[in-house]
Amino acid sequence: MTEYYKHIPLEFPDKDLRILRLRSGRPEDTITAEVIRMDPYNDSSDRQHHDKTFSRLPFEAMSWCWGQDGEQGKIKVMDAWQDETKLFDMSISPSLVEALRSLRYLERSRDLWIDRLCIDQDTVAEREIQVGRMPDVYSNAANVCVWLGIGDETSKAAFDFIREHVLQLRKFDLVTDLAHLSHWDGFIRLAKRPWFSRRWVVQEIALASKATVHCGFEYVDWRDFADAVALLDSVESAGRRLSAAAKKIPFEEYVDRFSEEISNLEAVKLVDALHALFRASPSTREPQATLEDLVHRLSSFEVSEPRGAVLSLMAIAKDFDPEPGDIMPGNVNAAGWKVVRRHKDIFQAGDFEEHIVTYEAQVLKVYAGLVDYVIRNADKGRALDIVCRPWAMNFTGRDEHPVSQMNSFDVDGGQATSQPMFTSPTAGKSERSSRLPSWIVSVNKAPFQKVREDTSTLAGGQEYQTWTRETADGLVGYPHHGVRGYSAAGTRGVVLRSFRLLRRQTHYSMFVEGFILDALEHVEAASQLGTIPGEWLKYSKWEKRQDEWDDPPDHKAWETFWRTLVADRDHHGRNAPPFFDRACKMVMRSESQNNTINTDDLMNHGFRKDRSEVVTRFLERVQRVIWNRHLVQTKAAHLGLGPAGTSKGDLVCILYGCSVPVILRRHLNEHTEDDAAYDQKIRIRKVAKAFQNAIERRRGKLAQREAAAGAPTQRKPGMAPVPGTGRSLPKTEPSGGKDETKYWYELIGEAYIHNMMNGEAIMWQNEDLATRRPIVFEIR
Repeated sequence: MTEYYKHIPLEFPDKDLRILRLRSGRPEDTITAEVIRMDPYNDSSDRQHHDKTFSRLPFEAMSWCWGQDGEQGKIKVMDAWQDETKLFDMSISPSLVEALRSLRYLERSRDLWIDRLCIDQDTVAEREIQVGRMPDVYSNAANVCVWLGIGDETSKAAFDFIREHVLQLRKFDLVTDLAHLSHWDGFIRLAKRPWFSRRWVVQEIALASKATVHCGFEYVDWRDFADAVALLDSVESAGRRLSAAAKKIPFEEYVDRFSEEISNLEAVKLVDALHALFRASPSTREPQATLEDLVHRLSSFEVSEPRGAVLSLMAIAKDFDPEPGDIMPGNVNAAGWKVVRRHKDIFQAGDFEEHIVTYEAQVLKVYAGLVDYVIRNADKGRALDIVCRPWAMNFTGRDEHPVSQMNSFDVDGGQATSQPMFTSPTAGKSERSSRLPSWIVSVNKAPFQKVREDTSTLAGGQEYQTWTRETADGLVGYPHHGVRGYSAAGTRGVVLRSFRLLRRQTHYSMFVEGFILDALEHVEAASQLGTIPGEWLKYSKWEKRQDEWDDPPDHKAWETFWRTLVADRDHHGRNAPPFFDRACKMVMRSESQNNTINTDDLMNHGFRKDRSEVVTRFLERVQRVIWNRHLVQTKAAHLGLGPAGTSKGDLVCILYGCSVPVILRRHLNEHTEDDAAYDQKIRIRKVAKAFQNAIERRRGKLAQREAAAGAPTQRKPGMAPVPGTGRSLPKTEPSGGKDETKYWYELIGEAYIHNMMNGEAIMWQNEDLATRRPIVFEIR
């Protein structure tokens, strides 16, 4: 009868690690391994382990994608703690079987730490502690083995191409011609492997002192692979030589593959992020990116557990580095305190002071905690930009369960395997997607979305991914320090005395201060696939444009129109270059009637067989700005762009602390009294809890005095606990007045309003404060 391996509990889970000692063998041999225990940090002299089961030898950590292929593979495992002579069966995924087969040495054993095998996934307490130690594991490993998956002829050729051509800089200019396009194609396929899409790999590689990239039996040093990816990106972005060469080939698949933006490959994003993550020195690596920066820059990377969208990046964020003065309380173990120190800042303000970010917290509370932390700590002039950026993972009712209520948990970012351990009364609803507040933007609204490509051409069914544009680039951009494309609120920063997040029974509200700039009078059809709809052209007020000497008769209307098409910026967030005016005129003359202008056709085929690189740059910028956006005009005749879903009557608003205008939709608050009653109940609870905490602190001090004096201390009158009273606490009213409590607002998205992007709106407000008075918006 087959006997399956079961983990023996770790005696010191906050210090010990399980290591899989992979025994040597040929590729066709059965995989056998031994489970050993080691403490990579401390001397074993004070530990009661047997020498044969405790090791301090260097180990390697494996970074891999859990996958979706179940646990149909098997290996043989021996554990000296159970039986030195007996081999147990261990069920693992076929992908992991192939990884071990490829990593196995022919003549000596290899010590590996693999999360799926070395953490007891069925023991919640151990899993929580060991997952918290993963940053230390990867930073202390002698090497991190990156497993991309099963190899094939394409991947082998890609590794050869990297070693023999791409990294040989003397030959590099020669590999960008037509003869090497198939090799680049194989390299790009390799860069699309699922491993690159996992968010946890950023931490694993960033913390590694050394790493190697493996695909089948081929491998290369991570630094060499990263250099090859950077060179691919530099070639494509500097002149688009690969794309241009691909378009000369009469095979559509090459054109499609190379014409997509290579800069959106996760491999490129990963290498770029790692370059900016740390300032390296001979002895230390200092984090350089804030948590806000990481969450947005890496939002396209996947996590299977929605809390991981935040938690997977905390260990490498510079604003979450533990402070030197932190002292560990006596009742907290070392691993747990390390997690507390790393994450404690996120909930120091607002309604979140009593919570620590863990996998036990509710998903929405983790997300709201991040928003609260960013708004209170970021540059006050752009603190509210986070409400415009897509970053949050969608989640279902099942995901709201704490991780301790899951049978197994893939924290590592592969396929989710968690299942509830109990049946909830709302189990039928738990698979529905939970609705995010409008001020938390889902990654599903990001400019690019992934498409899983056909896997039949790859050995072992290995899949790869590509990208398709779904909407325009964001107007607020990334939160890089010192870089801000717009400043719609001028110097007015977020008003923290008005800002708060409030969770009620049916919704989550954000209260922020700003004012209503205008309302939308006209909303034209959204741009489809980056085309310029024919009904948009009337706003240029240029009817006659058949000949080259025809110029727009209304210069002001024309300049407003073309600058709106590019949001008055170039690709890098700088002011729109003057030649965009001339390029736009050339585009408009190509369509004498008010018909839709197909920007793709003009970029790919040019004007009467003449293709202009300058016009192509202009059209690329237009596509990035207008894709799936509406052209809008306000009641005051301001032209602009609004997000998908914008409707006539929506409000254009300026939020203090947001660098761009936003579109808000006003709703009548039908539950004002219920909300007020709920708020009152919450305030009473907080006051009662604060009072109780004060009593407990006072009792503790009295106990210390009694112990020091050796005799009871006379209590003063009024020291007994006093239960919460029924008195009503004072209500707080928004600074905009009582009328504003009648409404709540839905955030539709960011907007571009011409001539209102750089503080002009504040000057406009000052001219008419009676109409554009400051309001505290309740956004749900």
